[in-house]
Amino acid sequence: MRAAFVFSLFVVAITLYSCAPTQSAANGQVRAVYKEDDRELSTKPEPIDKAAFEQWLYEHNQQLQAAAALKGVEKVTLVLTVDDQGNLLKPMVWRGIGAPFDNEAQRLLKEIPLKWKPGTVRGKDVNVVTYYTVSFLKKGE
Repeated sequence: MRAAFVFSLFVVAITLYSCAPTQSAANGQVRAVYKEDDRELSTKPEPIDKAAFEQWLYEHNQQLQAAAALKGVEKVTLVLTVDDQGNLLKPMVWRGIGAPFDNEAQRLLKEIPLKWKPGTVRGKDVNVVTYYTVSFLKKGE
């Protein structure tokens, strides 16, 4: 039983190590996270008006004041595609905190009418897979 547990930890450790960002041998810098078809992005995608984007999320978040079971601020991280027109496509939960909050974060990013500035490669807008985090607060915070 103990051997199986140790083996499981070993497999998890190898998996996490293999997913870690690589470093360039030439200069020791961590390589860019955002890539499209193995080409480095000139600019990564981001909301055109970040303040308006966050305000819309705040106003439409039905789970913002979450149950007392949460520990302070909890975050749901989603993976999504920003297309070359700036639309958010296929938001999927990457790291969640529970079904009601995960579903709410997905709903918010599916319904938001605001566009993003798309990522670019050599001056051309491209589809890019990226991450976005939605925060939920414990009641009274």
